[in-house]
Amino acid sequence: MNIKLIKIKMKNFEFKAERKEIISQKVPEKVKEIYPIFKDIDKMPKGCAVIGGAARNLAFYMVNPSIEGVIPVRDVDVAFFPEEISKIEADIYAAKFSPDDYAHNHGAQEIFNIEEYMDGRDFTMNQIIYKDGEIIMSRAAIRDIYKGVINPCEDRDEDNPWRPDENDISTRLAMKAVLQETVLSENVKNIKINDRIYCSNFGEYDYCSSYDGFQLALAIQKSFDYGKNIPQKFIQNVAKSSIFTGNKDILFNDRGEVRELYDIMTDLNENILTFPFDFRNSALKYFMDETNDAIFEDRMKKYEFFENIIDERGGYRYR
Repeated sequence: MNIKLIKIKMKNFEFKAERKEIISQKVPEKVKEIYPIFKDIDKMPKGCAVIGGAARNLAFYMVNPSIEGVIPVRDVDVAFFPEEISKIEADIYAAKFSPDDYAHNHGAQEIFNIEEYMDGRDFTMNQIIYKDGEIIMSRAAIRDIYKGVINPCEDRDEDNPWRPDENDISTRLAMKAVLQETVLSENVKNIKINDRIYCSNFGEYDYCSSYDGFQLALAIQKSFDYGKNIPQKFIQNVAKSSIFTGNKDILFNDRGEVRELYDIMTDLNENILTFPFDFRNSALKYFMDETNDAIFEDRMKKYEFFENIIDERGGYRYR
């Protein structure tokens, strides 16, 4: 499916010269038709908005000239403006559009101030909000979506605050960047991660680092939401990516080949993480389908023990 680039002329949105420039544009109906779910999204009451991948994908069809086909949407992240609607009301739609996330205490996100929200994103191309039929973006988001560059936002690497080099990003951010590159490259030509950034942390502290292992497991979990071919491609991309400058032994077998996804998931849960990662939905189905009955029964006991630990810790899945 080829979508013709729609040329847009942006208008200023609450722009103040001394602050970040935010611009907005009405989304053409032909763009929203690519994702039928927007028929239901547009029925949300005033004050509700959509953020994350669903909003970003609309922007790609409006701005990027090299897009082909339909970029998959993992879920629909609902946000709300508290001066217009309450969280209780907005959470009704968060539960409707992202029931799994809502079940794990990820309800509608509150947005008090658009500029502060933009500053709090992980990547510039996620500085996007869909609200009342309009797409609201930062200039940086437009620039990087047009160029196809995955660029971390300035000073948003909270997991790596003492890095000596601002281009040295955390494992968390690096995994998210590679996953985003993997997903978008299916439909966007020449998508790439900013070649100035790198991650020196991965595998450097300890081969059995629970933090690094958790971030890898979390990214694997998310990769399953984009289709059955994405998880192994993601692992391949992590293995070959120059963004990781540390030890990547966990990704390779003794012959120097990239390991199968199942073997990596098993290694994470049995040898690396302090407690097994709680794989869910498609990831859990894949993991258990590849496991024989005897091992399955033993692992389920571990998962039950693990869930009790999660409850006791209030949701933390690693230490």
